[in-house]
Amino acid sequence: MLTKNQEKNVFFMLSAIVLIYLLIFNVYAISRNNLISVYYLVFFTAFAVVMIIFQKKFFLTPGIAFGLAAWGFLSLMGENIFINNIRLYDHYIISEILRYDQFVHALGAFFATFIVYEILRQRIKDTNTFMFVTILVLTTLGLGALIEIIELVAVLFSKIFIDLMKFL
Repeated sequence: MLTKNQEKNVFFMLSAIVLIYLLIFNVYAISRNNLISVYYLVFFTAFAVVMIIFQKKFFLTPGIAFGLAAWGFLSLMGENIFINNIRLYDHYIISEILRYDQFVHALGAFFATFIVYEILRQRIKDTNTFMFVTILVLTTLGLGALIEIIELVAVLFSKIFIDLMKFL
């Protein structure tokens, strides 16, 4: 068990690491004119800032914070790293069964579930287990749907921008 001071140091180090990798990926994406990555980076930067500012309100533990930091890094690698001109996101981890993209989404859902659990646990005191789990699952699924919408908007945004640039 970490002391409050040790926990504070862990959060500070993780925050610094996340902000550094966001800066590096931003520079990389801009240098490659990768519009979708820039869009994702805006989203990830906003998400990271919210998590850093509201870490106590979200009841983040160092383990959950580390998991979110790893998820963010893996997501940005998936979008920015290309192997044989194919995004890492589109490569299979397990041939024809599990793509890198699916693994990263599952990892994100896993850590999102813990965040939702902690928030609900602190706020919902008098409910039965079935109702609590139902709210937990539906909330996590809703977050997953929101992430998919954000990704769809990124693809649409980049296609519209590319078509606009061709037109001009």
